[in-house]
Amino acid sequence: MADIVIADSTGHYDGRYLETHPLGATETSVIYLARALAKRGHSVTVFTHCDAAIEHEGVHWRPFASAAPASCDLYVAVQHAELLGFVKAPRRRVLWILWEPKHLDHAGQIWRMFRYRPTPVFTSRYQVRLYTPRLGPRSPEVGADMRNPPPAPEPLEPWSHPFRSLRRIVRIGRLRRLLELGAASVLLPRPEPCVLIPLGLPDDVRGLPALAEPPRPRAIFASNPVRNLRRLVEIWATSILPRVPEAVLDVYGIDHRGSRAWQAWEGTLLPSGLPAHVKASVRLHQIAPRQALFEAMRGSRVMLYLGHECEAFCVVLAEAQALGVPAVVAPVAALPERVIDGITGFHRADPAGFADAAVALLTDDALWRRQHEACLRERSGIAWRDFASRFEAAVLGNSL
Repeated sequence: MADIVIADSTGHYDGRYLETHPLGATETSVIYLARALAKRGHSVTVFTHCDAAIEHEGVHWRPFASAAPASCDLYVAVQHAELLGFVKAPRRRVLWILWEPKHLDHAGQIWRMFRYRPTPVFTSRYQVRLYTPRLGPRSPEVGADMRNPPPAPEPLEPWSHPFRSLRRIVRIGRLRRLLELGAASVLLPRPEPCVLIPLGLPDDVRGLPALAEPPRPRAIFASNPVRNLRRLVEIWATSILPRVPEAVLDVYGIDHRGSRAWQAWEGTLLPSGLPAHVKASVRLHQIAPRQALFEAMRGSRVMLYLGHECEAFCVVLAEAQALGVPAVVAPVAALPERVIDGITGFHRADPAGFADAAVALLTDDALWRRQHEACLRERSGIAWRDFASRFEAAVLGNSL
């Protein structure tokens, strides 16, 4: 069996946090993979910003302040190219890409990728497309009417030197970006075929029976509110709630300062000027432990999510689908890979179509039943033990 080292600088956590703290998708994925590899007989050590060295569920957790090993059979750097040199001489080196990979084709990262030549491991086809640089702009998947309004530009200070004009800086920035993309096309490691393994899902969201009765008309949003919650609530207020007056939208996400959420977020993360009955229909919840969140999703009729271009996989959407929750999503980033259009939910690129699909799932019991059962049948994903097996075969191969 192999000596495996994983390094993740994302946050402050160790293996115990999965059961005791709300965590992001990156942290939970690292914990699940580490445990699954340990169960397969490997010696697994994970370096994070944890407080102290511990052993939990067969995995050794170490703070970054500890001395890094000089070598190992497999070294897995999570997301950040800056971590690639943490272990100096591993037999195999992997960059596990859990977010967007666009940062890797910038000047500060290209040389690290070229120097260490890691095997990139992706979780979605969307990531693979982004990793292949293109010398031109990418057209958005949806129009401006499905996105949060952009912030107002800050006033510019007048330049004192004629050569330091804004136009000149923009031209230089574009030239630099073209040079970076050209360098990336030559220097970034590009194994053929790419290693693409969809993230595993925990056993407690997989293989559940169908619900005996449809839930009440409750929709759920369970992501970071900066990811288009404001526009979603606008569509909810104007095009969904008037047609389903008894409907409720439950919002789970980052800390919202308790009962003062609407006052704190109105005009920023939430729209301003909505009447009291609309605000009452949008229920803002504190961050929930994973089991409580799973129960809230299971009791929801539909997940509504406009998404964001940073969605490289969208674990919460995958978990909701595995729990049997149909979803209406915008065709943005990796979201279309999580939902089968017309079978386990709908892809809708315009506000009217999005609202129509949401209303249908909130009110049509037969439609909800078909999609609920299709989610349980088609969207259970793979278990983390299967992910670990595929990961092992892809990056260790015959070296075991």
